[in-house]
Amino acid sequence: MREGLPSTPFVTLDFMREVVNIAGRLGIDPDDLMAVMAFESWFNPREKNTVGGTATGLIQINELSAGEIGITTSELAEMNAIEQLEYVYRYYEPYAEKINNLGDLYMATFCKRGIGEDDNYPLYETGSRGYDWNSGLDGNKDGVITRGEALQAVLDRRKEYE
Repeated sequence: MREGLPSTPFVTLDFMREVVNIAGRLGIDPDDLMAVMAFESWFNPREKNTVGGTATGLIQINELSAGEIGITTSELAEMNAIEQLEYVYRYYEPYAEKINNLGDLYMATFCKRGIGEDDNYPLYETGSRGYDWNSGLDGNKDGVITRGEALQAVLDRRKEYE
C-alpha cells in the first residue's frame, strides 16, 4: 500500500488492513482497490449516486448488484466503511480470475463488458443512458467513452492521494 493515507475520515489503519486482506483474497493489488474506491466514493460508505441511479457506497453498488450479493443499497448505506468492505469483496469475487490490472478491476465496477479489453474499447456512445450518466469521462469529447478514458479518471483520482 502507498505510504500516505488519503485525507478522508473513512480511511483508518484498520480500514487499510482490511483492504489489504480483501485484495489478497481476490488476488488483486490493494492500491488498485483503493484507487477505485477513491474514484467512486472518496471512501465514503454512504455516498449516493449523483446522476440518478441507485448506486451507493464505497464502489457504488447498485440495487440489482446489491441483491446479487445478499443486501440492499439502504443496508449498505447504514454500514461503516470497514463493514462495507465485506460486500466489496462479495461484489468482486465472481470476477477475481478475470481481473488482471486496474483497468479490469474498474471495468468490473463500471462496465463489465470492458473486462479484458484494450483501452480503445468503446464502452458507451452518445445517446445511451450509460453515456448520458458518464459523459464527463469522455476525455476527448468525441461522443464515445472508451475503457482508457474511464480508466484515466481513476488514475487521475489516484494521484490526488499519492
